[in-house]
Amino acid sequence: MNIFKTYTDLLEFVDQNDCAIVSEDTPLLVELSAQENLSLILKYHEKISVKKADILIKELLKDMGLGKLRDKKPFELNKLEKVSIQLIRAYISPFEKICIIKPFSMLNRVEDLSYIITLSEKFDKKEVSVLDTHLHNFYKESRCLTIR
Repeated sequence: MNIFKTYTDLLEFVDQNDCAIVSEDTPLLVELSAQENLSLILKYHEKISVKKADILIKELLKDMGLGKLRDKKPFELNKLEKVSIQLIRAYISPFEKICIIKPFSMLNRVEDLSYIITLSEKFDKKEVSVLDTHLHNFYKESRCLTIR
């Protein structure tokens, strides 16, 4: 896990590594359902037809155990569900790496991070980095337990 002391250092890392970003600053489009948010990536980056993109995303969500989120709009999703959809969006993007920035600010409970890590382990051929500029404040002068 990479830990940065300043936001500038974090941005420099992201720029140098050409990552798909998962963060609070990369929200889902509020007018679209979870499936439409994901299909848009395939339509735009992969030039896949609307019908084929929808079929692929429907199957992907089902395979990830998230089929029930398909028709929900972002405001209907809880924090963990939003992060899950953002993570899948990053996974289907053309980038080789996924950077999850400040995950603790996107989750209700620290325990949810283990779910995010488990979900990201399903992403074959993608390197996932968790970046947090404030993580060191949580563990000042104590042991840091890493989930992995």
